[in-house]
Amino acid sequence: MADTQPAKQAEPAQPPAPLLWTMEQACTALACRRSWLYDQVEAGRFPVVRLGRQLRFRPADLAGYLETHSRPAKDIAPPPPVPRRRRRRTAVPSSRPDRWT
Repeated sequence: MADTQPAKQAEPAQPPAPLLWTMEQACTALACRRSWLYDQVEAGRFPVVRLGRQLRFRPADLAGYLETHSRPAKDIAPPPPVPRRRRRRTAVPSSRPDRWT
């Protein structure tokens, strides 16, 4: 007798996760600006793989950086109050129309 079970549909193949991320992918993952990440790399504070002139980042290094540089929210101090600027006085005409005081 013939097999009456429906044929299984092949699941779409997902591409493998990249081994190295580009600068844009790393900035998106860290939610930071490119200039900040470049500064961290140049200062030697952030691990990077150089492929010629290209910078690449390992996802595990990004996760490790976040683990070592994160702290609980209760340890973060609130920002200091912003000082209010005083209004500048406007010129008031004096009794003489050709002079301002």
